[in-house]
Amino acid sequence: MSVVNNNIPSMNFSLDLSGKSVFWLKPKIGLAKSYHYLKKPLQEIEPVIQEYYDEFISELTQL
Repeated sequence: MSVVNNNIPSMNFSLDLSGKSVFWLKPKIGLAKSYHYLKKPLQEIEPVIQEYYDEFISELTQL
């Protein structure tokens, strides 16, 4: 977890199979950056992140 603008806590995770993508989880779910991934698969990932948001946050805060 990190802090960005005005002390708002932020959290992200990255995908790194054949490229690299970073998704923000806090303060809002969204794609931060992506290299070597097509747009359509990334659009398909975001609803999965939303569905499992609570589990992501729980696991990441335990690290």
